[in-house]
Amino acid sequence: MAVQWTRERIASLSDEQVILLRESAERKLNDVKIGAHGKEVLGWCNDEIEARGLNRKATRTRASSRASDPLKIREDELATDIAKFAARLKGKFDLSAETARWLSASVPNFKTHNLTQANGSAKVGGLQRSGRCKIDRYISYRVRDRLVSLNIWLGSDGSVDQIEFQVFAPQDALPEGEPLAALRPAAKNDAEMKLFGWGRRFTDLEAAKARFEEVLAAVAPRL
Repeated sequence: MAVQWTRERIASLSDEQVILLRESAERKLNDVKIGAHGKEVLGWCNDEIEARGLNRKATRTRASSRASDPLKIREDELATDIAKFAARLKGKFDLSAETARWLSASVPNFKTHNLTQANGSAKVGGLQRSGRCKIDRYISYRVRDRLVSLNIWLGSDGSVDQIEFQVFAPQDALPEGEPLAALRPAAKNDAEMKLFGWGRRFTDLEAAKARFEEVLAAVAPRL
């Protein structure tokens, strides 16, 4: 879910987090839903990078570091995997924002959840963007108050061999699941997670993808 960034909040981030947020803002610059606020966030990031003496060299250094970090390599592999899976799902279900809004016409101030980022890549959760976990990459879709998502998750103290896969869905669609407090204890009261109240953890990505497709079918119409 979207974080409401301010200049002050960005100033409180570490150098690494500011650079990551800047790159995220650049990727989303052409997303019409981001609008003026997205450009404002990018400007604040640029101001902060300049004020701290960071530059493109720092960004390149970070990219080089990422390329040699086993955790980041694994994150990129898994995020690419679920992005490809999302592309296949778009050929099976009507996952358009227009359909979601039409089906959710009775919900005041309804906000759509596009399955992926505008460029087709897996989304980055607010908990990861703000440094409150190591990995939270996901795809999601929402109709009314029924949100389903497939997440790659690693908490703030985890290591690469502890990455897990989480499927969130309404309890009636995922009866074998457990509450958010059990899945992510540190995020149980997080406002950004209010629609992610019930889910199930997996150690196998293929099993998680299969279950996600089942719960997606409970909220999204097939083509």
